[in-house]
This record gives sequence, C-alpha cells and structure tokens, in this order.
Amino acid sequence: MGNISKLLLLFSLQYCCFIACGALPTIFTSISIDESALLAIKSQITHDPYNILATNWTKEFISTNYFYGFIPYEIGHLKRLRYLHMQLNALSGQIPKSLGHLTRMEELILYNNSLSGPIPQSIFNISSLRAIDLMYNFLNGTLPEDICSTNCLAWAAGRLDMMSSGNSSVLEVIEIGVNEFYGCLPDDMCFSHPNLEWLELTYTQLSGQITSSLSHSRALCRIHLSSNNFSGSIPPEIVNMSALQVLLLSNNSLTGELTLPSSSNLSALKTLDSHRNLLSGSLPPDLGFRFPNLEVLNLGSNQFSGKIPAE
Repeated sequence: MGNISKLLLLFSLQYCCFIACGALPTIFTSISIDESALLAIKSQITHDPYNILATNWTKEFISTNYFYGFIPYEIGHLKRLRYLHMQLNALSGQIPKSLGHLTRMEELILYNNSLSGPIPQSIFNISSLRAIDLMYNFLNGTLPEDICSTNCLAWAAGRLDMMSSGNSSVLEVIEIGVNEFYGCLPDDMCFSHPNLEWLELTYTQLSGQITSSLSHSRALCRIHLSSNNFSGSIPPEIVNMSALQVLLLSNNSLTGELTLPSSSNLSALKTLDSHRNLLSGSLPPDLGFRFPNLEVLNLGSNQFSGKIPAE
C-alpha cells in the first residue's frame, strides 16, 4: 500500500486543518472509515512471518514480506490512498473492483503474487494513475461471447480493450506480462494513453498483429512484446518512433521484411531484439547508419538473406 506512514501523516495534517475549521465530526468519520479499511486489510493477512503487522505497521511497506491472504474489498474506502504497493508477497484471490474507487491512486504495484481472475475495468478510469505492474500472477479465465464480439483483446477474465476505453491520460507504465492474457491488441489502445513510456506484455498468449497505434504514444521508450503469438509485419510507424530505446519482439511469428521508413529517426534506439520470428528479405543497407547508438542487435533465427550491411 505504499508507505502507510505517509498516509497517517496525511491524516494528521488534515486533522489539524479540520480542528481549525471546527469540522471535527467530519474528520472523525473519515478517520474511522480509514481505520476500518486498514483493519480489514490486516484481518485478511493470514501469514505474517516477520510479525510486522503486530509490531510497527505504520512504518512498513506491505511488500516483500511474504504475506499470505487476500486483498479485501474495504481497501476501496481509503479515498486518499496514492500508492498501493503489495508486490513480492503470496497474496491470492481476485483484485477487488473497489480499487476503482481510489480516485487519487498514482501507482498500483501487485507483481509477484498469486492473484487470479479478472482485472477490474474501473482501474483504467482512474485519471491520476501513472503506473500499473501486475506481472507474475495467475490472471486467467474466459470472456462472454457478446463481449468478445465488440473488441478483440482480453485479459484472461477481464479485457485489455479497457485500456482503450479508459481516460487515464497520465498513465506512464503498464507492466502486465507473464500472465495468461489472450486475444489481440486493440487498434486504439494508445489513443487514450498519450504519455505512456513503458509497455510490458511479454510471456502471455496475445496474438494478431502489432497495432500501429503504439506510435501515438510519443513518449514510449520501451516496448516489450516478446514470447507471444503475434503475427504479421512490424508496423513501420513503430520503427519510426523517435523516443524508442528498447524494442523486444522475439519469440513470435512475425513475417515480412525489416523495413525502415525513409524519414526514420532512430538515434535513441539502443536495443532491437526480434530473434526467433519468420522475418525475411535482405537487411536494410543503411542499418548501422540509422541506429547510431545501437548497443544490442539480435536478428537470429529468422529467414533473412543477402549480405550483412557494411554501414
């Protein structure tokens, strides 16, 4: 949950403010709700090997403590919560829909747990949300047929097209790889996230073509799409992104030639990895000239032919 001491300090400051304004009943009610929510979280922790919750909870992160248990619905009552960090534990069950009530939340970090089931659509409507990291969980399930007919991407029991319908324009990081998502990337997924900098979708079951809409996130510097079932060609619009530093496309079924647009400006690109695909044709003769700062180039296990470019 981030640093709970920050939360309590915020409570204290607001408490002083309300005393000055003569609004004691309101602040007492608010504190009571927050207290109940925190106690609900504590009650769902079934294993606390370091006895953290019983000793000095207010100064600890709820992360990397090997907690067992569930994330309770009541966590959505912490209206002032900005950072929810519960990574590297053994939390199980579903991600509660009530997280969508945390309208001030900026970071949702839940990686390396045993969470399963749907990812609530309401999370992507939090306008203040900057980072989501749900990697290394067991998010899985299926979608109703009527939902699948409207968009093509699904989270295992939720929907990745939620990313296209949300309004979180400040979202900068999406890390949800190493799960069991399936379907294809929505064509307009980046229109709603123009400030996205990091997209991590490795080791899932995503398929279809890589959408050219990724290029609408002008700040996008890292695209990780390795170890999926993507097919089709690499969109030239992506190759033309001036801020892109890392492009990982290995272990897919991508086809076609590695085409560089004549106006491409790839001076920022440091890593290009597209090994183990079905790419073919000859390499661009000015490959080295177009990538002046390239540090890692892996094009192995494809079907390229011709000469290695001199430049």
